[in-house]
Amino acid sequence: MSPQGFFLPAVIVLPCALHGGKLRAMVKNFALAVLCLFMPLALQADDLSLDLTCKIPEAKKSLKDVTVVARLYEFDPLLADVAATEVDKVVISGMDIRAGKMLEFSLPLHAERAERRSYYVTVFIHPDADMKERLYFINGFQKVFEGKDEESLKVELKAVSK
Repeated sequence: MSPQGFFLPAVIVLPCALHGGKLRAMVKNFALAVLCLFMPLALQADDLSLDLTCKIPEAKKSLKDVTVVARLYEFDPLLADVAATEVDKVVISGMDIRAGKMLEFSLPLHAERAERRSYYVTVFIHPDADMKERLYFINGFQKVFEGKDEESLKVELKAVSK
């Protein structure tokens, strides 16, 4: 235990032992007051839940064993020069896309809400597990959880033009 970590309990415990019941009750009330002050901060960590439905309109060619990667990011909207942090990721391997057919699938993404943070989602479909090339993606910036903790979002994936 660090010296600072030992000092605070000693400051509280020693006077209680020396002065008896009145001071012990005062310290107990102080501890309860501190707990009441900081408990709302702990309760702010809400669970965020996104049901993301992705749709690929009629594909031009058939593809076997593609890899789908969906990511949920958290960022501070007040800090433009700080990178976003990935808070959840879903990877599905081995999906097939058939030419001339519409494909629709759902992905669950979850996180814990952080104070003063915003969230966005990305989805990419890659031709293989190497994930070096992209076939489809969400076109545009998809912010989520604006004013709500549970959300259903439907997006249409766009083919990467070459």
